[in-house]
Amino acid sequence: MASQRSSDYIIIGGGTSGLVVANRLSEDPKIEVLVLEAGKDLALDSRVNIPALWTSLMGSEADWQYKSLPQQGLEGRFIRQPQGKVVGGSSAINGQAFIAPGQAEIDAWAKLGNPGWDWASLVPSYRKSYTLIPPSNEATLKHLGIDWINDEYRGSSGPIKVSFPGVVQNPLSSQQYSIRKGHNVSA
Repeated sequence: MASQRSSDYIIIGGGTSGLVVANRLSEDPKIEVLVLEAGKDLALDSRVNIPALWTSLMGSEADWQYKSLPQQGLEGRFIRQPQGKVVGGSSAINGQAFIAPGQAEIDAWAKLGNPGWDWASLVPSYRKSYTLIPPSNEATLKHLGIDWINDEYRGSSGPIKVSFPGVVQNPLSSQQYSIRKGHNVSA
C-alpha cells in the first residue's frame, strides 16, 4: 500500500515564480511543498541549454502554443504568444535572458488601482528572488556596457542566479560601446 503524504503548500506551475516561491517555502525543513507542472523537465535538453537554439522551442512540446485572436490591424492574422510548458516555465524557452522589472513598470501597477503594488513596496521582494553576479573587474563591466549596475537595487540573496559573460568575448562589443559613449574608434 502506498503511503499518503500531505503538503503544506501546493504550487501550480514550475516556472520561475513558482520555483522561487517553492524554494523560499522549503527553507523551513518542516514545510512540505509540492510543485505541479504540466510540462516536462528539459533541463538536459540542448534546446534549453544552448541559448542560440531557443527558437527551436517555439511551437514545440515545451510551448503552450498560445496565439492571439485575429488582429484587424494585421489583416486578420494572429500573433503567436510563446509560453513555456516545461519545468522552468517561459524562462526555460527564452534563450537564457533575464530582465529585471523596471521601476516605471512596477509603479504602473499601483497607478492602475493596486495599492501597495509599487516599486518601494515590492523592490525588497524582487531583491530576494535573484542574485545578480556581475563580472569581477571594472574593465569587463565597461567593455560589456554594464557599469551602470546599482547595488542598492541588485538582487543579492535569491535562488535565481543571474550573470553576464565574465570574459571579454567579442572585440566588436567594445567598439559598439565606445561609439555609444561618443569615443572615436579607429580600425
